[in-house]
Amino acid sequence: MGSAIHSIEGTHILRDLSTGQCMLYLSVDVTDGNIAGREGGVYESKWQAYLMTADDPTEPWKGEGFTIKCDMDYDSEEARDATIDVVDGVYFALYKARKTGETKVNTALALSRNGFNWVKLGILKVDEYDQPDYFLLNGSIMAGCLGSIFHRN
Repeated sequence: MGSAIHSIEGTHILRDLSTGQCMLYLSVDVTDGNIAGREGGVYESKWQAYLMTADDPTEPWKGEGFTIKCDMDYDSEEARDATIDVVDGVYFALYKARKTGETKVNTALALSRNGFNWVKLGILKVDEYDQPDYFLLNGSIMAGCLGSIFHRN
């Protein structure tokens, strides 16, 4: 993996029905310092999504690398705990995003054609308003007659 890992959380597994490949996404904390500590009421961390793949879940898994990374201003400290599903060949990811130095965690949207390279579309709006403080999603993304829908588990 090439990075020190301080914690693994938020695992998500799926099988791409078009390729048959199993994909395991792990939320990994790779911060350089202040592990699980608080500095001014803000947790210092750097959570990113790491992908492992296998043709069969009972066989050895291959590490593919970090996929959803802390590379935008709005997810500069957390890009983690994704709900990922494939609809009509497009991977949809709803993930927790937190900016460095802030306490509020938002839900962001990213799309991919292969489950590894993602195009981030940013923080979601709710009826054109900023997300409330308690707005975090956990569930499934499915095909609907008007497009993709989210189903809360």
